[in-house]
Amino acid sequence: MTSHTTEKDERASDAAHSDSESDSTTGGQDMDRQTESEWDAEIEKDAKAGKLDDLIQEAREAHRKGETTPLP
Repeated sequence: MTSHTTEKDERASDAAHSDSESDSTTGGQDMDRQTESEWDAEIEKDAKAGKLDDLIQEAREAHRKGETTPLP
């Protein structure tokens, strides 16, 4: 994949980041690491099962159309 993202991806990332911030303010940093690890494992499992193929294709199409924003 490229280092570009769609607006939908940015909103999802912002929402996930907001959730982890609220957890860490309540002293849940160890929980955050466990949750991140579980999240990573689930994404990898879904990717291997082809569950993300449609999203990948959608992101690639958006990139081809110039609808993506370069990451900093």
